[in-house]
Amino acid sequence: MPTTSTNLPLKMNAVPRWMKATIALLLLGLLAGGVWFYDTQKQAARQQAVSELSAIAQGKVSQIVDWRKERLADAAVLSESRFLAQGVARALADARGAVDEALLARLRSLQKHYHYADVLLVDPQGKVRLSLSGLNEIHAEHAASLAAALRDRKPVLTDLHMSAQHLKPHISVIAPIFASDAPAQQPLGAIIMVSEARQFLYPLIQSWPIPSQTAETLLVQRDGDELLYLNELRHQPNTAIHLRFPLTRTELPAVMAVLGRKGV
Repeated sequence: MPTTSTNLPLKMNAVPRWMKATIALLLLGLLAGGVWFYDTQKQAARQQAVSELSAIAQGKVSQIVDWRKERLADAAVLSESRFLAQGVARALADARGAVDEALLARLRSLQKHYHYADVLLVDPQGKVRLSLSGLNEIHAEHAASLAAALRDRKPVLTDLHMSAQHLKPHISVIAPIFASDAPAQQPLGAIIMVSEARQFLYPLIQSWPIPSQTAETLLVQRDGDELLYLNELRHQPNTAIHLRFPLTRTELPAVMAVLGRKGV
């Protein structure tokens, strides 16, 4: 049976240049729009994060300031109490070191109500005349703050500290006691109220108002050429007043802070 074949050439219709240009412009427009949208969203997300951090930071500062004011207010009430001053005067004047029951009950009530780890009565030289926990000497941090409290005639809050007697971080408030308000009146002594930082201050610092796996607040100070962490880290326990880094570690936000840098 005869067959015939027909060669049909393939024809490629050329795309007009104006269409190519239009497509290219559309693609460029989409790309530019995508970049602009991404950058806008990125800036908005960053600004939201900055706003949240700033608000939380201000809240944390206010909480810590309020906590500090409360401790100093506790001490001010003691410093202004003439009844307490009379009991302190009798206790410090007693050669046997006896403390009357009224004063002892007041100090025990103070410890129980405000959850102090210890309450001490000391003379102007820092000698312990009474300690509810049985301590017989004060910490070096107490000695420096005691001198300031007696000199300025007002309560003083110590720095965070640890000692052989207090193996956990503590912070204390010192209430100077005077027989009267007369400026020339010599001090009778002082009441030292010792707070365990892990009971109130650290939880206050570590709490975070919104869910987060990594956010935390750090309390740090410069100690010579080193950075010292004063509170517990979220993912590294037992760091308070132990963990140190050299100030050469300038990539650490905490180092930036103690070197004076502020911001995000």
